[in-house]
Amino acid sequence: MAGVLDSAVGYTGSDSPAPTYSSVCAGDGHTEAVRVAFDPAALSFEALVREWLESPRVRSNYGSDDAQYQTAIWAQDDAQRRTGGGVRARGARPAQH
Repeated sequence: MAGVLDSAVGYTGSDSPAPTYSSVCAGDGHTEAVRVAFDPAALSFEALVREWLESPRVRSNYGSDDAQYQTAIWAQDDAQRRTGGGVRARGARPAQH
């Protein structure tokens, strides 16, 4: 995606020192996570959040009972927190492809 500089995947949400996919699926308290570094001059935070929430993969897991597939936003500041909350409150519009 234009404006994305870097991304990394891993796990978050628990004190378990060495989570694995199996331990996460078994309920060790972690969830799967992705960290996205982006250039705000090329991609707004709102556009990034909307793209994520409108992803067919993410949409197919709304309502999933699998804890590792819950959608959350870890905002870096109050502006991102307000933007992310606003996008979620309005609901993601259907993806335009």
